[in-house]
Amino acid sequence: MGYGRLICTLGPNQFFGEMGILTGDSRTATVTSLGLGELKLLSPAEFDSLLDKKPEFLRPILRVMAKRLSESSPQK
Repeated sequence: MGYGRLICTLGPNQFFGEMGILTGDSRTATVTSLGLGELKLLSPAEFDSLLDKKPEFLRPILRVMAKRLSESSPQK
């Protein structure tokens, strides 16, 4: 295992990978499970299709993304 730092711990119904799927860029972090869980993977095409059908699905993703970006920015 490589060296890293804990960014956050996610719980049920939380998600990760929103930056990459929205931008098409490579991931910016590696996720490691601390125990058993269930993972649902969406391809970019599946994600786009979901947003075409339910654009409101994007609102909570944008909220989480904005919060994560705010928390990772240096405070003035």
